[in-house]
Amino acid sequence: ETPEDELEDEPTGRPEVVDVIEAGDSYLDHTGRLVDGQQLTMFGVAAPPVHGSKSEAPSADPDPGPQRPTVVDLGAELREAVEYCKTWTSRAARRRAELRGPGENHYAALNLTYSRETGLRGALSTPDQYRAKGDWMKRQFAAWG
Repeated sequence: ETPEDELEDEPTGRPEVVDVIEAGDSYLDHTGRLVDGQQLTMFGVAAPPVHGSKSEAPSADPDPGPQRPTVVDLGAELREAVEYCKTWTSRAARRRAELRGPGENHYAALNLTYSRETGLRGALSTPDQYRAKGDWMKRQFAAWG
């Protein structure tokens, strides 16, 4: 038995390169996706540590790291609030038209009454304002029930 055979038989606990296949200009990034890019030739660079090996002791209390911020879709929130307001305004206007007849613009009358009662003038700009107006229209609809 030669000294080279002895070295090959010893378990080192590290990954072993078994075969190399040329991949061209593509590589796997840190997330595991195949990405087109510059071909890298790495000679003499140590392999990254293997997670989950027997030699690596599991940490008792892993650091959770910084908390990820909550992502809020403001556009969707505003669209939902506007849709809610439009729905209840339409229902209240139709109910008012059933009760008072077709002689006037019921949408305009409801909007005028809302602005007089709340003191808000001009266009609404926040989801909370649209929800508040939708809630007011819903109360008007229920009052004529």
